[in-house]
Amino acid sequence: MKKTTVQLKTLADIYDIPLGSLRKLASKREFPGILKRKGTRTIYVDLRKFDEWFRNAELTGENN
Repeated sequence: MKKTTVQLKTLADIYDIPLGSLRKLASKREFPGILKRKGTRTIYVDLRKFDEWFRNAELTGENN
């Protein structure tokens, strides 16, 4: 089974986005798929939801 959620660090590596930028966007909930596990500060992201949002933003020229 393919992994569908990843931590922000892994997401930053996959999409070549600075980790600090992702943390800032996640804190403002500016992209979909953000998941927090109860009792932890670790943020996970649903890859499918993020990928769809990211590709749509690329196509429409929306860069944050």
